[in-house]
Amino acid sequence: MENWAEVVDAANNAVAAPSSESDRYFHDRLNGQAVHSRVLDDLPYYGALEICEIVGAMELERPPRGRRQNMAAAARETVQRGFELLQSGYSGLRSWLEAIDLRGIKWSNPVFGIQLYGPLYGYLKYRVSDPEFAPIVAFVRDHAIRARKVGPENDFLGQKGFGRFHSTRSASARHGIPKNTIFRKLKVAGLHTETGGGSGVRTLIDAKQMDEFAARLKDSVSKTYVKRRLGVSEQTIDRLREAGLLAVTKLASDPNGRNYYSSAQLETLIGRLEERARVGGNVNATIPLLKGAHFLSFDRMIVHALKGDLTLGIKKEAHEATVLSHFLVDTQELARLAPKSVAPAHHYSCYATFNRMAVSADTVRSLGELGVLKTVEYTEQRVVHTAYSMASVRAFLLHHVAFRRLAGSKSNWETTERRVSGITPAFDFGGVERIYRRSDLGFN
Repeated sequence: MENWAEVVDAANNAVAAPSSESDRYFHDRLNGQAVHSRVLDDLPYYGALEICEIVGAMELERPPRGRRQNMAAAARETVQRGFELLQSGYSGLRSWLEAIDLRGIKWSNPVFGIQLYGPLYGYLKYRVSDPEFAPIVAFVRDHAIRARKVGPENDFLGQKGFGRFHSTRSASARHGIPKNTIFRKLKVAGLHTETGGGSGVRTLIDAKQMDEFAARLKDSVSKTYVKRRLGVSEQTIDRLREAGLLAVTKLASDPNGRNYYSSAQLETLIGRLEERARVGGNVNATIPLLKGAHFLSFDRMIVHALKGDLTLGIKKEAHEATVLSHFLVDTQELARLAPKSVAPAHHYSCYATFNRMAVSADTVRSLGELGVLKTVEYTEQRVVHTAYSMASVRAFLLHHVAFRRLAGSKSNWETTERRVSGITPAFDFGGVERIYRRSDLGFN
């Protein structure tokens, strides 16, 4: 080699370039010597070097590496600057991110992560699933969620929906409520904050508050829904509400101020009754719950059933959703629980009247409607009853007698039929529900 002497002379007279802290750190690490940098030590060697260069370039506001000139010198300076910022560990990284946050307010949209931390986000985004980068990815992600309005729909560094803020889009995806419905309800409730655009996608709200709001929205059902779900009338629903079995609420998101019921409370009530029906297993429960109202008010029957005072049966197909008409009750238990009717003074209750006259309750009511018996209405246990004047009942019985009274017992019906054959009853309501004039029967 002809110029070997010149090469040796240059080498002997070379001036050593000063080494930076980053040079020494990466040299020692490459040679397996002990190093101490909490952020960088957690990363693979190439990752630590690239993170230092990215942070340094962002701090120095330099273009990407491929567009720089004098790459070697610029790269050493850039890496050194990044190393200085990260030298104090995660506290240094946090301080730098906070500075970026303050500067970013002027130039970035706080919703989109690609603009939050620029090249750093772009670098980490493709290493979210790499376990060697997990610590720094989690740190940057958690800082962004705490510091900025990062919506769950942005999937910020694998966030998957656990941010501080929701947009209408992310809330719609999570709770299954149409986006426009959420936006409209939020606007009526005065809970939305628009940060741009007219579609509501940029409407941001605290994630916890949004989740609670959406849960209330999904749980709230109308009276019409309750009517259909229970299979009862609106009046019955009112009675259940008055008895404290169902509660109503008003939604701030409803401009009409309508009453709503809780779907969860509704299903809980049905579930409790189903459980009672399984526990009770009353073989004597033969009439539908809804048919027992002439013994006991509907809400009182349910209260007694929930307390265990009234055992229930249930009859339905396995695939059917349970409604109240599927429950069965025992008439003897209902009669025992029914309040003893106290009619007004000088009046008989319906029960006392049909027992005294030996006719059915329907026949007594028909005689009242015809004006044969004088009636008066009274309210007991929130149920309207009809009472019958003692004087009118006695006057009627003085001149009339029922078929059942003539027979005395069912075994005598055939004999009694022959006895009254050819005599026209004064009142004929079908079957044995017949009433004859005493004079026609030869009674004095």
